[in-house]
Amino acid sequence: MTLRPLPPWLIPYWQQLITAHQQQRLPHALLLGGNLGMGKTQLAQHLAAALLCMQPTPTGESCGQCQACHLLRAGNHPDFSQLMPLEKSTQILIDQVRGLIQFCSLTANYGRYQVAIIEPAEAMNVNAANSLLKLLEEPPDNTLLLLISHHPMQLLPTIRSRCQRLDLNRTDPHVIHSWLKEQLGAGHDIELLLTLTANAPLAAIQLAQQEGLNQRQSLFSSLADLSNGKLDPIKTAAQWAQHEVGQVLYWLISWMMDVIRFAQTQQNQHILNQDQQTAIQQLAQRLSLIQAFEFLDLLTEHYRLAQGTVALKPNSLLEPITLAWVALTAPMRKTA
Repeated sequence: MTLRPLPPWLIPYWQQLITAHQQQRLPHALLLGGNLGMGKTQLAQHLAAALLCMQPTPTGESCGQCQACHLLRAGNHPDFSQLMPLEKSTQILIDQVRGLIQFCSLTANYGRYQVAIIEPAEAMNVNAANSLLKLLEEPPDNTLLLLISHHPMQLLPTIRSRCQRLDLNRTDPHVIHSWLKEQLGAGHDIELLLTLTANAPLAAIQLAQQEGLNQRQSLFSSLADLSNGKLDPIKTAAQWAQHEVGQVLYWLISWMMDVIRFAQTQQNQHILNQDQQTAIQQLAQRLSLIQAFEFLDLLTEHYRLAQGTVALKPNSLLEPITLAWVALTAPMRKTA
């Protein structure tokens, strides 16, 4: 585990957590919620390092020099565990949680905390979640479970109720905007990047630096080419599937919601995808609200499936979208 300095918007959360630790008020389970790219993992790692450190600083941070810190950095600390979906899987399985329960039943090797990070917590299948619930009901002393969730409402209510929740979405937007401007410099549309990533600064950085905006523009351009009969829907779905399916569907959902917003208000300021105003306005004028909402429902359902714990082939999620889009816009082509 490599610790990076905490960005400024995480400092208030860190101070809240480390104060609770110093006052011996830390719960047995913390649920860190918030949009993807808010820094939940980074915050959890800093807290884990602080709890496991043998010589923490006066401010409660890990020293980075003791044996425990070296072991954690090398990924070999015996009192630290991390649960993530296994390779080529989207789920955290019951056997992984059983291993965590066994881990928590042992005495801490260094006489301090035992810490486990579960990420993303919503990736646990039903059996795994029920197994974790037993641990949450009777947690061992000096054990901290850190559940990281991009979609906390997908967790079992009984799990949520047994965790102390910390919502990282409640962050000062001015702090995020200033930090992002400093990181990216001139030449970037900060407002657009934050709008497209639900104000998640780390996701905005990734979008700006990894050709995300170009992929998004290509996606929207392919919608127009599908409508004009220039692209085959099956081949287009295969091209879309080369990217992260959840991201593709998220962009399509935000775009279709803009169509509905403009159709209802005729106001550009309500559009999130400001760089797509012309295409959104044109479609809003030609689609009925019933058609727009039906297509949005399809997108939302497939996004939910993409975020679920059942592994589905990307093409099986995207082909119905491209085929439905062609069917929806074909009459427009004939009357254009």
